[in-house]
Amino acid sequence: MKRSILVGGVLLAGCAQSAWQGSLIGLGDLAGGSNYSEAYSISADGAVVVGYSLASSGGAGFRWTEAGGIASTGDLFGGTISSINRAVSGNGLVVVGASSSSTGWQASRWDSGGLSGLGDLAGGSFRSEAWATNSDGSVVAGEGNVAGGTALFRWTTSGLVNLGDLAGGSSQATPTAMTPDGRWIAGYSTGANGIQAFRHDSTAGWEALPFPTGSQGPSFAFGITSNGGVVVGAARFSAGDLRAVRWSGGTATEFLTPDPLRTESSAQGMSADGTRIVGYQKRGSGGEAIYHSTDFGTELLIDVLRSSGANVTGWNLFTATAISADGKFVVGYGSSPQGWIQAYRGQIVDHLATGSVRLSGYLTSKPVRIRFLDPQSGLVRDTRTVTPNSSGEIRFRLMVHQSVKVLVDAAGSLVKSLGTLDAGQQTLALGSINLLGGDIDADNSVTVFDYIALSGAFDKQRGEAGFLEAADFDGDGQITIFDYSVLSENFDMTGDD
Repeated sequence: MKRSILVGGVLLAGCAQSAWQGSLIGLGDLAGGSNYSEAYSISADGAVVVGYSLASSGGAGFRWTEAGGIASTGDLFGGTISSINRAVSGNGLVVVGASSSSTGWQASRWDSGGLSGLGDLAGGSFRSEAWATNSDGSVVAGEGNVAGGTALFRWTTSGLVNLGDLAGGSSQATPTAMTPDGRWIAGYSTGANGIQAFRHDSTAGWEALPFPTGSQGPSFAFGITSNGGVVVGAARFSAGDLRAVRWSGGTATEFLTPDPLRTESSAQGMSADGTRIVGYQKRGSGGEAIYHSTDFGTELLIDVLRSSGANVTGWNLFTATAISADGKFVVGYGSSPQGWIQAYRGQIVDHLATGSVRLSGYLTSKPVRIRFLDPQSGLVRDTRTVTPNSSGEIRFRLMVHQSVKVLVDAAGSLVKSLGTLDAGQQTLALGSINLLGGDIDADNSVTVFDYIALSGAFDKQRGEAGFLEAADFDGDGQITIFDYSVLSENFDMTGDD
């Protein structure tokens, strides 16, 4: 499992109204110090979380479970009281990080027998830190001081092994993630091209991961799939901004859904199969936790949790630092309803609407607007705009959790009511929706004014002056006699309201 970093037991909020609903839990903090905690890593099943908190003695590493809440894992004897927990094993039974000790800042490993120091590498002043571990905690990756800098180490019960760093640069290597079998380690190191993301294979050794197009570094790796085939992290681009990056098949690519307001982003963790990625973005001065999935692209984590039925009132999630193996639990830290920075754990349960859409019998690629209204007051509770896939299917997250009146339309169509539906179930089936075309001027009726508008656009193709997307009912990119036939068939009709 992994601990990622930003570059540059108290239940505070939750929903238990339905068995399928997700939750957002504040993990609290250790007693005695200022209110402050950060979560860095989570076990494979999402049941154990580790991180850092302020306490009466200073900063200390913690381990959190649902049953036991938040608890300090202690520190090594003989130093100032200070420790940090960077990662937890997949089974949740081993925690790794670092602690002050009589000899200095030292990599540490905690299990049911307590906290123990892992020593350090030869050649430099005494200092080491553990950053990642495997499924059962039998293999640990960290960094330690050597002559001239730091180096990557691999620990087993046989002791520390110096793995060095990327060739060609100053001595520096920081691991951030490890596969469950302990074979692959990801992180960043200083090599011939400066600071560069790497992947290390226990058999084949070092691999510098390429910079993405438009970047000359630095780059950083923070997450790796269970088979070691995909790595995520971030890279600095020529414009100076840090952007989330995914490495796969020897290629580095940007993968977040484009957002013109985004000024910075980083991937911080990934599910075992790589289909769900967490991290942060900036659209201004503050950070926002993000959740990226194969199905829905890049979303704000707080919106995903809200869709899941979690009570997110008062929370501002700064970053997501790690994710469980199945992608259902996410941890990080943010501003809590009490107004202090607190570690959190979010549970995601996909709350979806599904269906299929045609426009006057034709498959359509037009964005479809779906409005959810309160059945009594008529107030709009949410509006979603989704684009059908090539088969006409739609699938999106629901942000409402009660009975709602559903209205559907698209450019050039009349409004269609689906009636009152129960959005309190985990999946809302919208069915097969056939929107009637002909309403070019969007007044929810097909009249002579629509006929005049279509006539003015007749024989125009997409990209030409005068082409009207709303008049292209059959979606072939041109205004033809087939579009006339749709309007004629629906002439004098009025949509629902």
